[in-house]
Amino acid sequence: MPIDHFFCSLAVEQRHRSVGILLSGKGSDGTLGLSEIKAAGGRTIKDE
Repeated sequence: MPIDHFFCSLAVEQRHRSVGILLSGKGSDGTLGLSEIKAAGGRTIKDE
């Protein structure tokens, strides 16, 4: 998914300086990318 690709790239490039906010989506859109940001030490917010 495009948002996962973006979040994963952000995590690689910015590491602990990255922030991912996921407000909506279909199914698991964005969750892989958010986990990459979190693993890199960045901040994440997911509206459920």
